[in-house]
Amino acid sequence: MARVGMPAALIGMLFSVVYVAFARSASRFGAASLAIVGIANRIEAIQFMTGAAIGTAGAALVGQNLGAGRPERAAEAIRIGVRWIVVISLVLTAVLMAFPHAFIGMFTADPEVHRVGAPYLRVLSLCMVFVGIEVVMSEAILGSGHTAAISWIFSSVSLLRIPLAFWVPDWTGLGVLGIGWLITVTCVVRTLLIMAWVARGSWKRGLHRDLHGTPAVPPTPPGA
Repeated sequence: MARVGMPAALIGMLFSVVYVAFARSASRFGAASLAIVGIANRIEAIQFMTGAAIGTAGAALVGQNLGAGRPERAAEAIRIGVRWIVVISLVLTAVLMAFPHAFIGMFTADPEVHRVGAPYLRVLSLCMVFVGIEVVMSEAILGSGHTAAISWIFSSVSLLRIPLAFWVPDWTGLGVLGIGWLITVTCVVRTLLIMAWVARGSWKRGLHRDLHGTPAVPPTPPGA
């Protein structure tokens, strides 16, 4: 259980650490930049929670169908979840692109935050579809018990983001907008890695090899 559970737990822990790094880097560019990182994170939660809900439902179906020896039905559950989140993500992308100020206005009326935040949200909106796909796929795959590979992908990207959070804004001269581009580009890369691993299909065997090893030889009854 630890071997399955710990890699999954690591994903969430590193995600929180990365956003501390984003906030620390953004604080160098002023209060408005720091504020928009927090605001955008809350807005992104709309997408994340929707994807997580679909992915969690998918995880139950993946686990059930792998246990029943029907891996293709498990794969179909993931495909259906991805189709759902792509439609939802496209709608959210269009709304964020068109009305970034409306979302920011739910948190603050500060004109400087609006000035900095509108382009920041538009950049983040470019990865909404990819974020949706990666969340649905990764959550659903966790139902197969193969958490180590997904954790490795997430953890590697998360650790890479920490130094890049300080380097990219300075190197590009974009300030906090550089953090937005960093989040977007790394989300796209991470999603492509997850899709490539899922396409391999090794997860379809579930934990059969882990939980069903060679059966022990029963002891010989006395007097046999």
